Amino acid sequence: MKNINKSLIQLTSLMNSDKKFAFINISKSSIIRLNKKNEKSFLSNIAKEIINSINISGDRVMKNISYDLMKEIQHGKYSTIGLTKETYYHYPNVFEYFFENDKSVFDSIISFYIKNTPSAIISLHDQRRISTVLGLKQNIIEISYGSMYNKYEEIFNQLKELNNKIQYCLLDCSSLGLALSHKIWNELNMSIIDLGKTLNFIKDSNQQPVSAIHVQSF
Repeated sequence: MKNINKSLIQLTSLMNSDKKFAFINISKSSIIRLNKKNEKSFLSNIAKEIINSINISGDRVMKNISYDLMKEIQHGKYSTIGLTKETYYHYPNVFEYFFENDKSVFDSIISFYIKNTPSAIISLHDQRRISTVLGLKQNIIEISYGSMYNKYEEIFNQLKELNNKIQYCLLDCSSLGLALSHKIWNELNMSIIDLGKTLNFIKDSNQQPVSAIHVQSF
């Protein structure tokens, strides 16, 4: 598991390149739910795509995990789904860490890389928050938590319409981001950047829940 400074160097190196890359977030909650066998378990197609995403590999793929999950991986608990101790993992998520611990570094990453690069975002948050944190005002695919897994294909197809028009696909959509990563990586010409819980750290008493899926493009 690499430390945060090495992770930042590797990420910015990938972002400086013209080749696509994947910065994937594997949360412990995703893995726990993946192993549930009740009404809270993932739909079978979502579970399959999550496992496929976990198994994306290559020198242009970064996988972020939680420290608690790393300890279990070291003991071989999730080797059957592709989380093996031989794999290089990154902890914590670069965006989450610097947003909470060194906002100037976070702002520099966003200002230099995200704001200057054609991007889209799939998000559980509204345009106000996205614009405030990331400076994005277009190509925003807003989704609702209650229906996002049922609308997996619809969400992907909306992103597909932006293929070859953007360079980055930002993910701010919990486990759905992990489920989408495999399909994006294999079928679309864009890089994947999963922001983890970064946008959740913004406190906004006026934040309204998102109720529909739509793309905003100005």
